[in-house]
Amino acid sequence: MSLERALHDLVAALRLEVAAFVREVARTEVEAILSRRDARSPASGMLTTREVAQQLKVKDETVRTWIGRGELAATRLGPGRGWRVSQADLDRWLARTLGGQQGQPDPSARASEIVRSFGRASRTRGLPGGRDV
Repeated sequence: MSLERALHDLVAALRLEVAAFVREVARTEVEAILSRRDARSPASGMLTTREVAQQLKVKDETVRTWIGRGELAATRLGPGRGWRVSQADLDRWLARTLGGQQGQPDPSARASEIVRSFGRASRTRGLPGGRDV
């Protein structure tokens, strides 16, 4: 078996392993996020970007970036008044993004993205092995 073929087979096996790991982590994260729901959120079911960020354990800026990209549905209250995200829209986004349900991108594509980002991080830190797979 040639070295190129062996490397190809190794990368294929790694992608499958990473995809399975990503699916498991995603399911675990969705369960944890749903169990952490803030009972103090407004009765209307509309959350501020800060409340969404607290639920997801990310920065407010990250939530606003998702909204700006159109990845997370939100309603603008007016100039300078911020955004509101319905709990139903957040639940749908979580299921689509993290839940491994219909409509989620192919896990092997996500695995490839992770491997590529690791390669970029390795190069920026001057570590060996910083090549894209």
